[in-house]
Order: sequence, then C-alpha cells, then structure tokens
Amino acid sequence: RDLHSQRPGARLDALARHSEGGRGHADFPAHETATHNRFFHSIGTAYLAHELVKGLRHRQPELGITDRDLTCATLAALCHDLGHPTYSHMFEVFVHGLGREKRAEAEARAKEKGLFRISEAEEAEVLRYETWTHEQASVFLLKELFEELRKP
Repeated sequence: RDLHSQRPGARLDALARHSEGGRGHADFPAHETATHNRFFHSIGTAYLAHELVKGLRHRQPELGITDRDLTCATLAALCHDLGHPTYSHMFEVFVHGLGREKRAEAEARAKEKGLFRISEAEEAEVLRYETWTHEQASVFLLKELFEELRKP
C-alpha cells in the first residue's frame, strides 16, 4: 500500500506499532517492561525538546523565546517521525536504488533516440526516487493531518 495513501490519523496510530527493539523483549526477558516504539520515541523526543527550549529560555532570555516558540519546537519533535515506516532507513536505500535504476533506463532510452539528456518529466520522476526521505514523508503526512483536522 502506498505510504502516502494512508489516512494521517491512522499514521499516528501506526507509530505505536512500529517497534525499535525488534524481538529484544524475547531475547532479554529482564527488559520485558521496556518499551521503545515510534510512539513513545516521539513522546520522549517532544519532552526533551520542550525541556531544552524551556532551559534555553531561562538561561538565555536575550533570545526572546516565546511560548509559541516552545510549543512549535515541542510539536515539531512530537511529529518528527510521522513518515517513518518500519525499517525506513533501509527503505530509503531501496527507493534511492530504484531511482538509480530509473535514471539508467531513462538515459538508455534517451541515448537510443539520439538525445543527450532525459526529458524534464523523466528527470522530475527520477529525482522523486533519488531524493525521497522519511522526513519528506513526515512533512507530507503532517500537512495531510492538518487538512483532515480542518474537516467537520
């Protein structure tokens, strides 16, 4: 299923199912109460961002950090992994590899036609694969979530 076709609210729910520890709980039963999934990772990251910005505001008042700044940093930290599917770093490598394959195929087709470069449309398509990141997916899903929240 296309990552971008998922309902953004469902992506929030999915964070709790994406475990960072794999089967570590089975191999190390003493840590069976330890939890590390994307959801709790995001909660912890938001807490640390909040504490960091709050501390900066207290220690460096000349920065003029506002409550809005504090809220924005906390929300950014909370939402930073929305586009992180399971094994997303390996998935990025896979998608970038597809981009290389698509580029090679497009360049071969262009060469067969006697052209020196691929078309602008092909270049745009190839670049989508070559530059895809889970961070971009996070931004996309966050925008979709805001749109979903605007609906009655």
